[in-house]
Amino acid sequence: MVFPFEKWASLYSSPFNEQFYQDIAATLLGKIKGHPRSILEVGAGTGAATELLQRRYPEASIIATEPVEEMLKYCQKRALPGVRLLPLSAGELAFLGSRFDLVLGNICYHWFPRGTLKILRDILAPQGQLALSIPIQVREKADGNLILLEVARKIKGVNRPGKLKTLAQLRREFSPLFSSLWIEAHSVEESHPPERLTLLLRVRGSFHFLFGEKGAEAEKMFLEMASAHKQINFRWNFALVVARP
Repeated sequence: MVFPFEKWASLYSSPFNEQFYQDIAATLLGKIKGHPRSILEVGAGTGAATELLQRRYPEASIIATEPVEEMLKYCQKRALPGVRLLPLSAGELAFLGSRFDLVLGNICYHWFPRGTLKILRDILAPQGQLALSIPIQVREKADGNLILLEVARKIKGVNRPGKLKTLAQLRREFSPLFSSLWIEAHSVEESHPPERLTLLLRVRGSFHFLFGEKGAEAEKMFLEMASAHKQINFRWNFALVVARP
């Protein structure tokens, strides 16, 4: 069950949404050491993080991969010098036949199939760095998060594409494959009218990821419950991960 990112590419590329992704990417980039000369970005989307990578490392050779054609078109419109765009999924990265000083993925790892982490490790140079921002599950008290949790309690029999992991679960997942691992929790809080927050949760894939084929039902229920508020606070919780093989 694949989320239709191509349907929401234009909203993904809106300045407000791209700023959200760039803020997270900028925080992640601040944790990377040294000056990588060869960089691979996975799940580049519309190129929000790609642009930051090119600004920060203008002398580097950068490959940005994104399997969704409509998303990749927005990357192409940026015409970033030194950036090569390839329509590859995470499972196809091994076919690149190269090793990289830095492999970066911004809020995309949770969509990748099982076994992708080993692929990412194997395409790193001996002293390379893997840098990821990954949504995580935490105990949350923000209004929007609590409403989403209540929706999850009410909707039964969900065949979901994925499940958010905890920080501890990610540590256990990464530790056997990497000799060096730094991982830390961060969050971004937003406040929106109910209709806009519901749209953002849809566009960013939250309803689909958490509720699968019942995503539309979950969205309708969320909006009904959220409509009692003029503004809804929502906290996006994620892990920053920097690992070396």
